[in-house]
Amino acid sequence: MDWKIVSRVMLALLALNMLTFATSAESNTRIGEVVYSVPIPDVYYPCGLEWDGAALWVTSTFTGMIYRFDPFTETILTSFEGPTNYLRDLAWDGANLWVTSWNWPRNVYKLNPVDGSIVTSFPVPFSGHPNGLTWDGNYLWIGEEDGIGGGEDAKIYKVDPSNGQVVYSFSVNIEFSYHPTYDPRGLAWDGEYIWASYQDTGLIKKHDINTGEILVEFIAPFVSPLRRYPAGLAWDGQYLWAICEDYLYRINVVESISASVHVGPDTLNLESRGKWITAYVQLPEGYDAESIDASTIMLNGTIQPVLDPKYGFVTNSTEFMVDSNDDGILERMVKFDRDGLQSWIYESVGLQSIVSLTVTGELSDGTQFEGSCTISVFWSGQRSPCKR
Repeated sequence: MDWKIVSRVMLALLALNMLTFATSAESNTRIGEVVYSVPIPDVYYPCGLEWDGAALWVTSTFTGMIYRFDPFTETILTSFEGPTNYLRDLAWDGANLWVTSWNWPRNVYKLNPVDGSIVTSFPVPFSGHPNGLTWDGNYLWIGEEDGIGGGEDAKIYKVDPSNGQVVYSFSVNIEFSYHPTYDPRGLAWDGEYIWASYQDTGLIKKHDINTGEILVEFIAPFVSPLRRYPAGLAWDGQYLWAICEDYLYRINVVESISASVHVGPDTLNLESRGKWITAYVQLPEGYDAESIDASTIMLNGTIQPVLDPKYGFVTNSTEFMVDSNDDGILERMVKFDRDGLQSWIYESVGLQSIVSLTVTGELSDGTQFEGSCTISVFWSGQRSPCKR
C-alpha cells in the first residue's frame, strides 16, 4: 500500500471536514480565513518568507536566489544570490536578513539586505536539517526537520544569534493516526507566540513558546486538496503570510465573534447639544458580555469610549451591564463623546443621511468581537426620512 497516497487522501477528507465546520461557524470565527492571495512571479520553488515592515522576502530553494517582493503591486523590488543553494526560511532583525541552509553546510547566515553579502554565520546546533526561522526581537528560533523521517528528534530551538548556542527548545513530534509531524518548514513570531507551518501534514500551528503546546491549528490554504504544501511564514503585525506552492496567502489568525450592536440615539441631529452616544453590545450564545474588556472598545476604529472617571464608562463594572431590548440577555453599555462622533462624520463620510457605525473590542481572554449598525443623520432642521 502506498502510504503517501493514503496520507494525502486522509488530508483531503480532513480538509473537507474542517471546511464544513468553518462554514457552520462562519459568524463566530475567522481563524485561517484567507484575506488576500497573490502568485509569486518568476520564483522557482519559493520556500522561505519574511516581512521587513514594507515588503516580503522570499527564497528560491533550488536556485539560491533571494527576492524582495511587494505582494500588493506584485512587483519584485530587488534580488540577489544567497550564500548557497537549498535555502529555506528567512528572518528579519530590523536591519539584517537571516536565512537557513537546508543542505551542507547546515548553517544560519546573517546577510546584508542590500547586496546579500555574508555578515556572519554559524552551524546549526542540532543534527537535523534547519528549516523554519524567525526573530523574536532578541533571539532566533530555528525549526529542525528530522532527517530520518520519524520525528523523534525534531524540535523548534531558541538560539542566541551571537554564538549559535541553544537557549531553549521544544519538540514538535505530535503523533497523528495517519502521519507523525517532523517538518516545521516555516516559522513566524507574532510578538507573543510562534507560528509554524508543517509541510508533512499541511497544517499551520500556533505554539506556546514556553511549553510548545499547540494553541491553534488549521489547514493551510491550497490549490487543491492533494496539493497542500505550506512553507515559509511571516507576520506583518496584523496577519500571517504563508507560502503554499507558488502562491502567497495573507491569513487572518485572530478569533473574532460577531456581536449585535445598537446605538442610542439612532437618529442623530448634528446641531444637537447632546453629550453622549450610547452603544449596547450583545454577544452571541456561549459568550458573556460581562467578559468584554471595556478599555479595548473602539467606535469605527478611531473613537475611544468616554474616559470621564465620574461616569466610569470604560470600567468593567457590572453597573454597565443592561438589557436594553428586554430579551433577557445582558449587554455591555458603553458611551462615546457625541462631538467626537459628529466630527468623524463630517471628516470621514460627509453629510450623508445614513451612517454605518462599527464597534470593536476584545474579551478578557483576547477573543475579538465586531458588530455594526446604522443611524440616521439630519442637520439644518431637516429630519432624514431614513430609519435604522
